[in-house]
Amino acid sequence: MKKPSIHNTKERGQAIVLVAITMVIMLAFTGLAIDGGGAFLLYRDVQNATDSAALSAAFALCSEGDPVSAGLRSAAINGFEDPSNSSPNSQGAPVGSTTGTDVRVTINHPPVDGPYAGDDQFVTVEIESTKPSYFIQVVYDGPLVINARTTSQCDPGVEGVEAAPPNPLDKYAIFVGSETCGDKTIDNSGSNTEIWGGLHSNFNQDWGGNDLDVYGPVTSVGRLNNGDSSNRIYEFEERSSDPDRNRSSAQNRVAPIPMPQLYTMDDFRPNYPDPSNHGSVWQAALDAGVVAEYHSWAECGRSIDGKMVIKDTGRLNESTGQIQTGLYVSECGIEVSASASNSGITSRITFVAAGEISISGSDHTMIAWWDNLLVYSDYGYRNSGDICSKFVMKVEGSNQQFTGLFYAPNGMIEMAGSNSVFTGAFIGNTFRLNGSNHIINFDAFFSAPQPVDPEPPRFGLTE
Repeated sequence: MKKPSIHNTKERGQAIVLVAITMVIMLAFTGLAIDGGGAFLLYRDVQNATDSAALSAAFALCSEGDPVSAGLRSAAINGFEDPSNSSPNSQGAPVGSTTGTDVRVTINHPPVDGPYAGDDQFVTVEIESTKPSYFIQVVYDGPLVINARTTSQCDPGVEGVEAAPPNPLDKYAIFVGSETCGDKTIDNSGSNTEIWGGLHSNFNQDWGGNDLDVYGPVTSVGRLNNGDSSNRIYEFEERSSDPDRNRSSAQNRVAPIPMPQLYTMDDFRPNYPDPSNHGSVWQAALDAGVVAEYHSWAECGRSIDGKMVIKDTGRLNESTGQIQTGLYVSECGIEVSASASNSGITSRITFVAAGEISISGSDHTMIAWWDNLLVYSDYGYRNSGDICSKFVMKVEGSNQQFTGLFYAPNGMIEMAGSNSVFTGAFIGNTFRLNGSNHIINFDAFFSAPQPVDPEPPRFGLTE
């Protein structure tokens, strides 16, 4: 009788081990197929519910509703609900959080992290759901955790802006509002000056000088006295190699245009001892940390003929000619005399006075500090003769550049000196030009706003 082989017994033992290992591997693959498939289906449901909740939250935000409540409601409709908690987030905005044995829903408005943290236009929704494992427990005994996160946005859109009526000042480099000063309303006795923009007078214009080229409309309520054939009007506001092209000696007669009331002195005055009632521009200077220089009525010697002399304020660097940036307000006049040491010196200032303002010097560049306003005098002479013949604002000197508005609604603006460039506009009761070789470039500070079509709020997913 044949005895069993020890070798065969060992092979049968090895087979049992191989079968056991193979069964474990088969169960693992079965678990991966079954549990993995279930996890994939759950992830799809969680992601769809998260997207839906984020869209609902964004829609509520656009319609002035509660984005958190809307998101939680949408999540519940899609099968992810277990309300048990609602608490504020670190920024004080509400966080919707529903937690249970297998679901957690968290909604943050605004988001607390990520690229949109703190932005009220965005909402973040996160849903976490757990699923028990089955066959895969042979290799992993914990639950399967599925997580999805979506951020949505409500773009508030744009409110429409209606087209404003045309502004009558949006084409005039020089505008004068007097209806009583006759030929002195606009008095041009200067020479060799170019004006790139229009001229308007509510009375007459007297062009007694020579070589005045105007590239823009010339309008008057009264007449234009053009005393020299070298004075030219170019109706289409363009240069030409032909000096007679577009040339006209006439002007358009129009109805009076009211003087625009742009500012008052109270806009610029400080108010002590009650700083809560400072003028808005004075307060703006304080907030901006720039110079806010004030010359009171007492410092004026209680006379309108007094002056704030900029050199005496300590705000003028006499070696360079630069004036410190900011607002200068006087209850009487202002006297500015500054010559720059080189052409690169620029002063950003706004001068405002209840009296006369005079500016002189050379090689200086002055740019408006506040709202394109460079110089404003509120003064007007009481005597009718003085109103038409005495300046309340005078600019003289040479080789200077000015950018901003010169505004003297109650008095005369006089432009003297030579070889200076003005970019902006002159608005005064009357205007006198007796300098030479100037260039005036109109800049439309008061153009009407362009119409804007309204755009409705929009919402959608961002990530």
